[in-house]
This record gives sequence, structure tokens and C-alpha cells, in this order.
Amino acid sequence: MTDPAVMKRVSVHDGAPQYLMFPRLSFYEEMEKEYPIYTKLKMIAGNKNNRLFRTYDTFMEETYGN
Repeated sequence: MTDPAVMKRVSVHDGAPQYLMFPRLSFYEEMEKEYPIYTKLKMIAGNKNNRLFRTYDTFMEETYGN
């Protein structure tokens, strides 16, 4: 499930992205190659001041204490 290709298959249906937010930087890097909106979504998801949801920037530390 953490493989970017798997996440892409989950988030694209009939050729259209569903704009799901994943806590993995690699997901956004893969998706932005084909769907430029993910460049902006990557900036939102990676913003340390974002309090709406846990993001790839802090997810591992908050979840696993690393």
C-alpha cells in the first residue's frame, strides 16, 4: 500500500485523479508527473503548519516516534 504505483492506482479512476491526500512524499512526486495539481497538493500536505491532517513531513515521527 505504500508503493507510489499502488497509491496511484487507488487514487485514479477512469483516468481522473480523485485528489486523495496521502502521507507519503513519494506519492505526490509520482502523481505530479501526470497531474500537475499534485505539485500544489504536495505543498499543502507538506506544510508543517498544516493542522488539518497529519502530513508526510511529520507523519512518521507522530505515528512511530522516530
